[in-house]
Amino acid sequence: MGRVALVGCGCGTVDLLTRKACALIRKADCILYDHLIDPYVLGFAQDRCHLVFVGKESGNHAFSQEQINAMLVELSEKYSLVVRLKGGDPYVFGRGSEEAKVLYEHGIGFEVVPGVSSCIAGLSYAGIPVTERETARGFRVYTAHSKDGKLPDLDFEELARTSDTVVFLMGRKNLPRIVEGYQKAKAPDLPIALVSNAARPEQASCIGKLSTILALAEKGNYPAPTLIVVGRTVEAAPVLNWYERLPLFDKKILYMHGSDRSDLLQPLSNLGATVDAPAAFEKIVYDIGKVDLLEYDWLVLTSPTAVDLFMEHMKKRHLDVRLLPRIAVVQEQSAKKLAAYGLFADLVGDRDAGRLVALLNEKIDLFSRVLIPHAAANVEAFKELKCPADIRILYEMKECKWDPAYEYYDAGLFTSARAARDALRHSVQARLAISIGPKTTAVLKKGKFKQIIEVSKPDLQEMIECLKGSINHV
Repeated sequence: MGRVALVGCGCGTVDLLTRKACALIRKADCILYDHLIDPYVLGFAQDRCHLVFVGKESGNHAFSQEQINAMLVELSEKYSLVVRLKGGDPYVFGRGSEEAKVLYEHGIGFEVVPGVSSCIAGLSYAGIPVTERETARGFRVYTAHSKDGKLPDLDFEELARTSDTVVFLMGRKNLPRIVEGYQKAKAPDLPIALVSNAARPEQASCIGKLSTILALAEKGNYPAPTLIVVGRTVEAAPVLNWYERLPLFDKKILYMHGSDRSDLLQPLSNLGATVDAPAAFEKIVYDIGKVDLLEYDWLVLTSPTAVDLFMEHMKKRHLDVRLLPRIAVVQEQSAKKLAAYGLFADLVGDRDAGRLVALLNEKIDLFSRVLIPHAAANVEAFKELKCPADIRILYEMKECKWDPAYEYYDAGLFTSARAARDALRHSVQARLAISIGPKTTAVLKKGKFKQIIEVSKPDLQEMIECLKGSINHV
């Protein structure tokens, strides 16, 4: 019989996942997950892991709680480690205690991994301190949702008198009843906030008073899941709401990437963007066969991926790095990747493979021997090389099936001409397109973009800085 881990995923995005939660997800043989889980959390799971959606929304339950309890017992007999993934914390209105008791009754070993609850993290992302020495020395957390959809029985007379911050979870539909409860208890006109999709890129905050919040909420779009916060600490939100002031907050960004690399995803998310990051390309790796490094005067590596794969080839073939000839790379990104292996390029091209060939021709002669472990695409760039080249196909990128998440984007970041062509094939539209170089720009000009900006140097960080500086001026 296996064991079960009841794991809290925290509030909002994958960024609030704890290290222990991540470790268990990586080891899990089977995962039962809720509907509020960030999809990227499941990306940590093994390929062979059996995933089961058991999400519950108001009025729409994939499985009843009793069925989920039975599944946990049944699956623990089949798998060594079953992880039950919950949004927030398992014990904060997550019914984790019910599941744990069932496991105990059946003699199944279990552990509970706390998660960062929305009653703390959601407030923090909205700029609302859950406690504050001058205004609130404590806080209270209630569910505003019951099985029949009505507001649970709450003592509003007591809530009207307390100076504690009061947090209601799962309460969007019952906001009018909460306001009515306070007003009937003759509460002062307290500050109140409605926080939708807390700690997610689509977060939206509505700040008001008991007398104004219903009208304000009616004017905007504040879908569930929502937090309702009542108390004087809400007044700090205009000053402390750091999240909604991030430079890319509320911006929809398209970033297509290979299945093996997503370098820009985390930086974009850290800046508050809503990132549509489809794995549009899959890397297919080939065996380049036996290589006698002593036969060559130069080794040319044209991408960070080529650097990684060639170093992996050397490791598998037990080739000593001291046998390497002089090394040429395309762009600083490849040079940095090479440096991570303790190797430093003798020649760094400043644009593309064509430019590198021109620089390399200045250093070689007709009798030089050059090894180029290269991607299947764009081998034509080496036809202008002064000497014959030994081009070995190291990998190729094949298109994956994907669909745009949005009809229109604020911006798209395009790190290759291949990505640009695929975006045009999907009729992607955006206000702004950031291009990594001339070939990519040439493709983008055929598409539906209000403005195209090509970065001054082909560098991913340069693309981020360009996006930050340009997105609000298009």
